Amino acid sequence: MTASGERILHTRATAINGQDAPRNYLMLIVEDVTDQRAADARIHHIAHHDNLTSLPNRILFCQRLIEAIRPPVNIEGHNLSVGLSVGIALSTTITNTPEQLLRCADMALYEAKRNGRNRFEHFNLAMDDVARSRRVIENDLRDAISGGHLKLYYQPITNGDNKTIIGYEALMRWHHPIRGLIMLNDFIPIAEDTGLIHMLGAFALYEACREASGWEGVQSVSVNLSLLQFKNSSLVSVVEGALMESGLDPARLEVEINESVLLDDSLGNIRTLQNLKALGVPDCAG
Repeated sequence: MTASGERILHTRATAINGQDAPRNYLMLIVEDVTDQRAADARIHHIAHHDNLTSLPNRILFCQRLIEAIRPPVNIEGHNLSVGLSVGIALSTTITNTPEQLLRCADMALYEAKRNGRNRFEHFNLAMDDVARSRRVIENDLRDAISGGHLKLYYQPITNGDNKTIIGYEALMRWHHPIRGLIMLNDFIPIAEDTGLIHMLGAFALYEACREASGWEGVQSVSVNLSLLQFKNSSLVSVVEGALMESGLDPARLEVEINESVLLDDSLGNIRTLQNLKALGVPDCAG
């Protein structure tokens, strides 16, 4: 406390060692950060309040709402957490109709989810460019599924001594007629967001079973499925159809799933695993 009021001090202590005990010192540095803290608080207030009325603005509101949703809710002894992502678009000359405003807010919402969820994002023109690029890939991917531009490659799986091939892992590649080879990471996330992942999964299962049925040996074929594909209610029917059409022995088909499926012991996942095993498909690999 000083004559001008309370002050905020930031202190640091540093030991200085001499050649012997009498020459050891302790240096104490005291810095008055009152004005700096006041300036920081002022900047924070300006960012979250209206300059004229000093009332809370949208940012403090788009953040208080997220924080209000964040605490877990206890239901029958289980703590359930709900996250909230917010996309914000303000009316401008570019977004001058309700439809355009909603579309821009949706793009900002996608950006909030992509950046880790439980946050808010404002729309900007760069998001529109990304969205246009995503729409191009989405449309081209639809054509690729029907036009035969997708192809499976097979990576050998060996036994313990790495000498005998016991199976093959199916790897999908997209041969774009203009852009060339497109890798999984460039189109799988878009396929998951648009629902096309289920068509891709069906293609992979049918094609892998068909090709494996023509192999001379009895090696297995492994097909990777994402969590979204595994949660699809028609997955078991797709697997059954692929096996019946190809005539492949179910014991030769392995369905690889993410560890998150095994960690999620929901009744739906358990039932799907049981139904796949009932078809004769071996235990799913993690």
